[in-house]
Amino acid sequence: MKSLLILCMLLSAQTLYSQSIELFDIDASNFPTMKAKFVAVDAQRKQQSPNIGDMTLKENGELCTITNITCPPPKQRVLSVCIMVDTYKYIDIARLGTQRLIGFLDMPQEDEVAVTYMEGRAAIWQDFTKDKDKALAKVQSIPPAPGVDVNTMFYSDYTGGIPMIKDRSSEKKVLILVSDLHCPNLNIDEAKVIADAKKYNISIYTVLLGTTDYTKLFSRIAAGTSGKVFENVKNAQQIENVFDKIAIRENSEPCTIEWQAQPTCTPLKEIELAWQNQQSLNQYTVSLSKLSSLQITSSFIGFGKRIPNISYDTTITVTARNADFTIMGVERKFGSADFTIVNTNFPLLIPKDESRTITIRFAPEDSSLNYASFEISTDKCPAFFSANGGFLGKKAKLTTLKLIHPNGGEKFVAGSDTLITWTGISPTDTVRLDYSIDGGKIWKTITENAVGLQYHWKNIPLPTSTQCLIRVIQISTNSKDSVRTLTGHASIVRSVAFSPDGRKIASGGWDNTIKIWDASTGTLVQTLTGHTGWVHSVAFSPDGRTLASGSGIGEASIKIWDISMGKELQTLTGHNDVVYSVAFSPDGSRLASGSKDETIKIWDASTGEELRTLTEHDGDVPSVAYSTDGSTLASGSGDASIKIWKASTGVFLRTLLTGHNTGRVSTVTFSPDGSTLASGGEDGTIRIWDASTGAELPAFTGNTAWVYSVAFSPDGSTLASGSRDKTIKIWDANTGAELRTLTGHTGSVLSVAYSPDGSRIASGSEDNTIKIWEIESVLQGDQSDAVFSIIAPVAVLEKRNINMGKVLVGSSKDTMVTAVLCNKGDAVLHVLGVDVTNGDKNEFIVPRGAGEFYLEPNTPDNCRAMMFAFMPNRVGKRTAQITIRTTIGDFIDSIEITGEGIQPQLAIAEKFIDFGIVGLGSRKDSLKCATIRNIGTVPITIIRTSYGLPNDKDFSTITGNTSFVLNPGPPQLMDLRFSPSDSGRTSGTLEFHYNGLGSPAIIQLFGEGRKKPQITHITPVFKDLLCEQEFTDSIKIKNDGAMNLIISDIQINGANKDDFIVNQKLPFVIEPWKVYALPILFKPQSTGIKTASLSLSSNAENSGQLTIPITGKKDAVSFTCSKQELDFGNVAFNAQPFMEFELVNTGNIATTYEISCPSTMTLSETNVSLSSLGSKILRVEYKGSATATDITGDIIVREMNCQQEITVKLAGTVFSAFASLQSPNRSGYAGEEIEIPIQLTSQENIAQSGITSIDMELSFNPTLLSPIGYSVEIINDTLGKISMKNIPIIAESGKILHTIHCIVGLGNAEQCSLDLSNLTLYGGTANINIVNGKFTLLGICEEGGTRLINPGKATSLMRIHPNPSKGIMSVDLELIEQGLTKVRIMDIQGNVMVERELIDAIGSTTVLFDMEKYGAGVYYIEVRTPTIIRKEKIMIEK
Repeated sequence: MKSLLILCMLLSAQTLYSQSIELFDIDASNFPTMKAKFVAVDAQRKQQSPNIGDMTLKENGELCTITNITCPPPKQRVLSVCIMVDTYKYIDIARLGTQRLIGFLDMPQEDEVAVTYMEGRAAIWQDFTKDKDKALAKVQSIPPAPGVDVNTMFYSDYTGGIPMIKDRSSEKKVLILVSDLHCPNLNIDEAKVIADAKKYNISIYTVLLGTTDYTKLFSRIAAGTSGKVFENVKNAQQIENVFDKIAIRENSEPCTIEWQAQPTCTPLKEIELAWQNQQSLNQYTVSLSKLSSLQITSSFIGFGKRIPNISYDTTITVTARNADFTIMGVERKFGSADFTIVNTNFPLLIPKDESRTITIRFAPEDSSLNYASFEISTDKCPAFFSANGGFLGKKAKLTTLKLIHPNGGEKFVAGSDTLITWTGISPTDTVRLDYSIDGGKIWKTITENAVGLQYHWKNIPLPTSTQCLIRVIQISTNSKDSVRTLTGHASIVRSVAFSPDGRKIASGGWDNTIKIWDASTGTLVQTLTGHTGWVHSVAFSPDGRTLASGSGIGEASIKIWDISMGKELQTLTGHNDVVYSVAFSPDGSRLASGSKDETIKIWDASTGEELRTLTEHDGDVPSVAYSTDGSTLASGSGDASIKIWKASTGVFLRTLLTGHNTGRVSTVTFSPDGSTLASGGEDGTIRIWDASTGAELPAFTGNTAWVYSVAFSPDGSTLASGSRDKTIKIWDANTGAELRTLTGHTGSVLSVAYSPDGSRIASGSEDNTIKIWEIESVLQGDQSDAVFSIIAPVAVLEKRNINMGKVLVGSSKDTMVTAVLCNKGDAVLHVLGVDVTNGDKNEFIVPRGAGEFYLEPNTPDNCRAMMFAFMPNRVGKRTAQITIRTTIGDFIDSIEITGEGIQPQLAIAEKFIDFGIVGLGSRKDSLKCATIRNIGTVPITIIRTSYGLPNDKDFSTITGNTSFVLNPGPPQLMDLRFSPSDSGRTSGTLEFHYNGLGSPAIIQLFGEGRKKPQITHITPVFKDLLCEQEFTDSIKIKNDGAMNLIISDIQINGANKDDFIVNQKLPFVIEPWKVYALPILFKPQSTGIKTASLSLSSNAENSGQLTIPITGKKDAVSFTCSKQELDFGNVAFNAQPFMEFELVNTGNIATTYEISCPSTMTLSETNVSLSSLGSKILRVEYKGSATATDITGDIIVREMNCQQEITVKLAGTVFSAFASLQSPNRSGYAGEEIEIPIQLTSQENIAQSGITSIDMELSFNPTLLSPIGYSVEIINDTLGKISMKNIPIIAESGKILHTIHCIVGLGNAEQCSLDLSNLTLYGGTANINIVNGKFTLLGICEEGGTRLINPGKATSLMRIHPNPSKGIMSVDLELIEQGLTKVRIMDIQGNVMVERELIDAIGSTTVLFDMEKYGAGVYYIEVRTPTIIRKEKIMIEK
C-alpha cells in the first residue's frame, strides 16, 4: 500500500531530469560503524537499489569501506503536492522550483497538487488536482505575494498550511514553505507547530529565498518534524537542486548504507557518496569521546628551578585513545636546545588504549627561564607538548612566540569578528590575549585561556581607534596562581616583607608582635615580642641578618632584631609619634623611618645613632623608600605630596605635587632599575614618576578604593598593589595594563611584597591574615608589529516619528517607510533586529525589515526601508516605540510610532462565507447572505461591489450588487452564488467600495467544486472454502467523483442468494476518490459451487443501479478414528502390548495426516495419505516399563489441509506384583504320612499380574521323606527332588496352592531342608520370594525312653558288607550293653522288611540277611539297643 505524501507547493512547467542520489539521516552514534539513509533515482526518477560495488564513499577525501547496503523493494509513494508561497522578489524562482517538482509527479494516475499564496491573507490559488497540465498552467500565473505573518501562513482558517493538510487521507503529509521572509512577523508558536505536525504526521520543509534570516527558527521546526531548511536560495540551479532533494527524499522508501569510518582526530567529517557519476555531499560530527587521539598526561612540563650544567630527566605518559598509534618521532619545533628527548626508541607502537612513556631531559646552561615546544609525529595525527624550566623572574634567553594576525595595517569594523593567530609555541599551550587602542599604553584582556594557535575574537568592541595593537603572552604553567593563607596574628597585619634569600617572611601586626614564617611551607618559625604598641612596619636588612620594625601609639620606637637568635638587639628612639615606615639603604648601613610626627629620620643601622632629621612635610609620613643605588630617598605624606631627598646628605631635592589630588600618599617604591617611582594613595590611583626628572607618567587606574601599598617585581616588569577594595592587582609596569586581580582577602590589603625571584607575592590584611600568592610568570610574549584600526559605521536615524494614520479596529494597515535607518560611515552596519517596545506594542509590528540585516556604507543601498503594520484592537490613539539593535549599540526607543483605531462605519455580519461542496455544472446560493450594516450616524454610499483574486469568476451576486445608499441602522442583504468551473477548493473576495474610511470592506469567499460521484468496482473472488465454514471478502467500490457517493440500497439475488450475506447499515457514504470495501459473508449451507448477484442502488452519475456477480465454492474436510481410547489395561513390567484403531477420511478431497504419540509408544505409521473415503489401520505398541506407572497421553491425528485434530486417549497401568512362596516347617515319625503344603504369603497385585499357574521343584532328603504320587529324582543319598507342574495360582495371601503327601522314613539324618526352586510363572510376571521350610524326624529321642546315640560308641556299633549287596549281607555288631537289641531292614518309606532280635548279646556278633528276595533300591538297616539307635543306608543291586 502506498503512503500518501502531501506537499503544499508552487508548480511550473515540465523539465528534464538526470539520475541523482541523496544521502541523509546520518547516524554516528556507533562510530566508527556508521549508518545513513539514501535514495538513488535514475533519469526517469525511478528508485534504484545500488550494490556495494556500485558506490564509493569518502570521508574528508579518504576512501571508506562500505560494509552493507539494504534497500527495500522499490516503492514510490503517492504524493499530494502543495506549497505555501510567500515571495515577491523571487516569484520566478519559486515557479521554477515547483515546475521541477511537478515534472516528478505521477499525474493524473496517483499524485495531486495544490497551491496557496499570501497576499495580505492566505489564499488558495489551486486546490488539490491530479491534472498536471492544469496545475502547470495555473502556476504560471501565480502573482507575487506582498506577504503575511508566519502564523497566518500556517494557521489561517480554511487556507493555512496546517488546516489544509491535517485532514488529508494520506499516511504522510509534507508541508513546504517557500518564502523570502520579506514580511516576517514571527508571532508563531513553534512548539504548537511541531506538536500539530507530529499529531497529523506532517513533515515541514522551508525554502528561504535570498535570505538566511530565521534559519534557526525554521531549523528547529524542521528537526522536530523530519523536514529540512534550505537557505539563501537565489537562482534556478539552486532551486531545482532543492526540490530535487525534497522529491527524492519524500517520494521513495530510502535505502540504508553502512560503512566503517576511519579513525579520526577531528570531529567534523565531510562525506561524499558517489554513484553513477553523481555525488551527494553531507557532513556529521563525531562525539569527542570517540575521537582518536594521543593523550598526554600533561601538555606542559614544568621542571622548575634547576641548577645549571646538571641534567634532569622526567617522563610523560602517552596513551593511544580509540586507535593504534605509531609514534614516528618527537621533534622540538621551537625553543631552547636545553630540552631533549632521551632513552626512547622510535618508531614506537602504542596499541589502542595502552600507554608508553617518553623521557624529556632538561640540561640548563644557566639559570635563565627556558622554554621549548615539541611535536609528536604519528601515523594518524600529531600531538604536542611543551616544557619550561629555570628561575622565574629571569628573562628567557630565547623567545619563540610570534603574533601573526593582526600584525598592523588592518581595519576591523566594530561589532564584527576576526581571527587572532600566533605561532612559535605548541598548539596545546595556553596564552593570554590583550588589546590596546592607544598604541600600547593601556591594555585590556581579551581572554586568559586561548589555545590552538588561534582565537576567534567576536564582536570587536568600540571605541574606534587607529592606534590598536594585539598582544599575546605565554604564562609559565608551573607558576599558576595559587594561594596559601597564614594565620596567627590576633589583629590586623599592617606590614609584610620577604627576606633577601626569599626563605622567610616577616609580618608586623597590631597585636604588638612580629612573626617570622617559612616562606615555602607557611609554617610559623618564631614570634618576636617586645613592642608595647602596634607594629606598623617591618624591613629586612640587605644581608638578611637583622630586621627593623616601627611601632605605634604609646611607644614610637624602632627595634632592631637578630633574626637567627630571635632576640632584640637595640631600640631606636627619637620620634614623637607613631613610626609608620622603616627602610634599609641598599648597602645596609643606614635606616630611614617615617612617622606620624611629620618627620623622616636617618639612623646608623649598626650603632642605632640618629644621623639626621628631614622636616619638609606638612603631614604624617606613611612611607619611605630608597632608590636601588641608594642615592635617593623618597617619602610619601599625608599632605598629598611626594618628596625626593639626597640620601647621603638629606638635602631636599624636589616635591611631586601634580599626581595625587586628594588625601594622603600611603606608599612609595622605586623600580628595580631606579628609573621610575610608583606611589599609591587615598585617591585610589597609582602614579608613576620619572625618578630623575620628577615628570608624571600615565597613571594606573582600576582600584576602586584607597591604595595602601605598591611593590615592583624583581625584574621591574610588573607592579603589585594592595587596596581597601580587598584586592591585589598586578599591573604591567611599562604600560599600566591591569594584568590580573587576586581576590581572597576579606579586609583591606595593607601591605604587598614580591619574593626575590618574583614568583610569589605576600600580602597582609585587616582580616588578620597573611596570604602567599604563587603567581603566573610570563614566559614570553609578542605584539603586533604595527598598529591596526577599529572603524565603525555611522548609524543615522532618518525617521524619528512614524504615523500609521487611522485604521479600523479589527483590521490592519501596512506602511512602507523609506530610509528609516542609514549608514553614513565607512563600514558595514550590522543590524541585529528591530523591536516594538513599550506602550501599545502589541498593536504594532515590523513585518518587513525586523530581522538581522547589513547596511553597506556610502552606497545607494546604505539606507533601509522598513514596513510597519498597525492592527488596532480598540478605538483611540495608540503609541509605541521602535528599538533598533546593532553590533555597535542600540537605538533604544529611538523612533515613535503612532496610529489611531477607529470604529468602522460598515459592519459585515460574516467575514467568511463558505459555500461548501458544489458539483461541477451546478450552482449554490449562499444560505448565509452577505449582510452589511451602516453602524455610523450618517448615510454612506456603496459605490460598487466587486470580486477579487484568486478566484473572481466563480462567485457572483444575485441581488444587491448595484450602487445604493446605506442608511444607519437596518442591514442590507445580498444573495450570493457559487458556480464552480473546476474541481477543487477555491477562494475569492467580495469587496464593498464605499465613500468612507476603511473602504473597501472585504468578505472572504470559499467554495469547493467537485466532480459528481462516479461508481466503479472490483468484483470479489471468494476463495474456495476448505477449512472454514464461512469467509468474508469485500467488493471494492470506488467513488471516482469529487462528491460523496451515497449507496442507498443493497440486494442479493440468484440461486444461492442465501449463501451470501451483507450486513451493511444503509445508506452509507463513500467520500470522493475513496475506495470502500463492502464486506460480504460467504456462508454456504452445503458443498459445491455457489453463485448469486449483488445489486447496488446509489446516486452515481454513471450507474445508479449496479449489478455485480459473486461466486464461491465449498469443499469438505473431515475424518474419524474408530476408537476414542486405547486402554492397555494392566501391563506387567517390561511387557510390550499393542492395540489398533482405524483412521477413515470422510471428506470429499484427498488428505494427508500426521500422527503423533507420546515417547512411550511406537506407531506403525506417522504420515498417512488417504483419498476420499479411504481408511488405514494403525498399530500402537507400548514400549514397556520396568517400573510401576500409569499409561497416559494422547495419539494426535492431524489432517494437514485445515489442521483439524482428533485425539485418541491412552490408558493402562504398569504394576509391581510380588509374593512369598513358602514350604512351611513339618515333622513326623518314621512310617507316618504327612502333608507338606505349598502356599503364597505376603502377596500384592498377584491378581492383577495375570499369573494363572506355576511350575516348581521341591528338594528334600529322600531317606526321610518319600512323596506319594511323584517321581523322585535321586541326586545323592541326602538329596532328591520332585517337579510340580501347572499348579494353579490362588491370589489370596496364605492360601495353599498345592499339598504334597509324604511317608516319613527313618532316613540317614534327623532333619532336611524343604527347598523350593526353578519357578516358572504362566500368564504374567511377579517377583516371587521363596521361603524354604525344613522337615524334622520325630521319635529318635523320647523322654523316659531310649537315649540319644552316643557318638563315641556309634562308630563301632555296626559294619555292613558287602554294600551294595546282591545276595547275603553281613552286619557285624559290637554290642556293649545288655538287653534287647533289634536289627531291622526297612525300605525308604520306613516299612520293616525283616527284623532280628538279640538278647544280652554283648560283644561281637554277626547277623546275616538274604537280600535277593528284595527288589533293587535303597534300604536302611536300623540297630536299636536300649540306649542307641543307629541307621545306615544300604543298596541292593540285581
